[in-house]
Amino acid sequence: MTDQQLKQLLEKYQTGSCTPEEERLVQQWYESFENEEDGIQNLSEPQKAALENKIRQQIDNQLQAPSDRKIIFLQPYVRISAAAILIIFFGYFSWNWVQKERIEADFVTFASGTEIKKVILSDGSLVWLKANSQLKYPRQFEKDAKVRTVELQGEALFEVAKNPKQPFLIQCGRVQAKVLGTSFHVKQSPEKQQVAIVVLTGKVAVTNNESAEPVNSVVLEPMEMGTTSPNGFTKTRVQSTSGYIQGTSYDMHFDETPIQEVLARIERKFDVEITYPDVNRDCRITADFTDQSQEITLQLLASTLGEVSYQVKGNTILFEGKSCQ
Repeated sequence: MTDQQLKQLLEKYQTGSCTPEEERLVQQWYESFENEEDGIQNLSEPQKAALENKIRQQIDNQLQAPSDRKIIFLQPYVRISAAAILIIFFGYFSWNWVQKERIEADFVTFASGTEIKKVILSDGSLVWLKANSQLKYPRQFEKDAKVRTVELQGEALFEVAKNPKQPFLIQCGRVQAKVLGTSFHVKQSPEKQQVAIVVLTGKVAVTNNESAEPVNSVVLEPMEMGTTSPNGFTKTRVQSTSGYIQGTSYDMHFDETPIQEVLARIERKFDVEITYPDVNRDCRITADFTDQSQEITLQLLASTLGEVSYQVKGNTILFEGKSCQ
């Protein structure tokens, strides 16, 4: 009996359109559950599968066999109870699928297409996803989780929000990069079975679970590149990081930069809108806010400007006070 045939039989039973033999069969099946101490709630997945096959076989056999037994009609309340059990029965076989859908709904899979796209994670970490790349991340990092985990396919620049109690873990194929708070660039080359990681600030512990070498992990420091492959690790120095940050708003170094340009770059980086009615348009800023969170960036800017305060309301930031006096 197919799923569709079984479903039709149960629907007929609920609407009272079953033949007497079909009603007797469903009643017997229902009563068999009343005799079970734990019912179907505690069945394992193999037991559920076996139960489903057994029920199908019993229905097939008894529908095909002639019967001279006395016809027994169920009372309405028995029909309702049996229908409820039958609905639960179908629910168990779809439980895994429902759970999978719910779990998938808790995650976002973002593809960059042909351009660099920026992603702001729930903890404030920034990711610039390079062209033809994909990032999978939770909509909200759990506060009691031991780590913050994302999955990368392709190439991306990460600026990770600092949280020593909850390290940040990037899964890129069989390679893992674990950080406490830093900025680094990751590039996966599937055709070469390689993953290259360049550290801009902080430290990154890289583990290659595919390596055949005795040592399958290494710690990278600023201006170092680690390249992993099935054969192990290579670690080299890089002379410049400009190529890795090109096309992103990562660099926040200012040298005699007009205040309006500084504000515009902060807006682009953190996806905020800054209002500053009393801004001194002649003011120029020399500072470095690179690799700083939005909160720290605003604090440093206010301190640099002088007697200035600010308020944050959602994605809108209001600065007040005289600057560059």
